[in-house]
Amino acid sequence: MSRSNLASIVKISLLLACFVLIQRVAGVPEVITSGDVTVNETATQKLECSRKGLNDTKVTWKTPIDHQNHENQSFFYENDIVTSTLTLLNVTQRDDGEYNCLFEDGIFGFSIGSINVKVRKPNLDNNDLSATVKPYKQGGARLTWQDNNSIVPGENVSVSIECKITRGNNVPSGWEDCGEKLNCTGNKIRSVCDIKKFKSNEFRVKVKGSDGHDYFSNSVNFNTYPPFAPNVTLVNSTQDSVTITWNKSPYVIESDTHFHEITVLPGKRVIKNYGKFSEKINGLNCSNTYSIRVAPCVDDEYGGCLSASEELKATTKPCKITKNISAISQPETSTVVLAIFSLYFLTKYNFN
Repeated sequence: MSRSNLASIVKISLLLACFVLIQRVAGVPEVITSGDVTVNETATQKLECSRKGLNDTKVTWKTPIDHQNHENQSFFYENDIVTSTLTLLNVTQRDDGEYNCLFEDGIFGFSIGSINVKVRKPNLDNNDLSATVKPYKQGGARLTWQDNNSIVPGENVSVSIECKITRGNNVPSGWEDCGEKLNCTGNKIRSVCDIKKFKSNEFRVKVKGSDGHDYFSNSVNFNTYPPFAPNVTLVNSTQDSVTITWNKSPYVIESDTHFHEITVLPGKRVIKNYGKFSEKINGLNCSNTYSIRVAPCVDDEYGGCLSASEELKATTKPCKITKNISAISQPETSTVVLAIFSLYFLTKYNFN
């Protein structure tokens, strides 16, 4: 071997040694993981680890005892980044625990990443999927259901309502689909639905996740405002005002009422009455008939103004008539003086 070839080999060896030394000094590359995760039973979950490495970097997964799915691994190498994925199929409680991904090669050395997996069994009595019902207008209600802890997997979920059915004759009560189509806005985390009374007063929300599992909310009762419209009475009338009164709403409405809205036509005048059950409406014209309606108003989230009263016809008092003598009928001053003088003359000189 010539000296020049030997020198070249020595140079290359020194360069490689320097490269390895630099890598050692720089430290072992950090493992980046997909993060800790909570997963429901029967679901599919992917765990992922990646770090800088080589095409022949060895990746080994250390899994919890009794784990049955550790063979479902994949390996991907691109731009000096090694990625390994472990897929958990049909998750059970045995899959709960800490997962370690171990990377090792001759250049970047050995490093480890960890992912904690918590397996949760759906429980009908937990508060993960909650439902509330508030009155909305009269005869309807607004149902809000919420996935408090993101337990329902997938984006395309199916939502339905189940009614509590009492069958009698010693047959246990049970749940069955209410058979109603929901009109909802929102997403899989929180959704608001306008509903009418179902065939059962007690019901619950059923959400089918992408894992095929059914998730249920707490049971709720239908809650709405009863049919009601105020009865308005005319108390007094003047030339420029009328005074009206009306009866109280049922307690379930009255307790939520913020004000009563009074509409006066013509002119479409709107008056807000707070905390009273009478109103003097001023600024009207005499000898005019007005159409008046009264409606209790709750929060907008409960439907705003509810059913208004029947139309009340209220007429103001007639206008006062002032009698004025026209200028034509008023005698001139000179004429009056002449008449008085003539009477005096005739009295003094009595012509026979």
